Amino acid sequence: MSENANPNATIQTTKGEITLELWPDVAPGTVENFTNLANDGFYDGTCFHRIMAGFMIQGGDPQTKDESLENLWGTGGPGH
Repeated sequence: MSENANPNATIQTTKGEITLELWPDVAPGTVENFTNLANDGFYDGTCFHRIMAGFMIQGGDPQTKDESLENLWGTGGPGH
């Protein structure tokens, strides 16, 4: 990676890998928060709870690890 390259993050899914380009110069707090949570394992085992084909996906809610909480998916978070 060159000095000017943005860092990447890779999401492992049951359908393959998704590589994200992080932009710390544009969103330093968001990149730091995401990176810290990922390195701490916060997202491990979570699901994408919202999928809009051709537009976006949302995931990372720890409640998606429990199918009995499906009505709450998308409302959980790290608490900060």
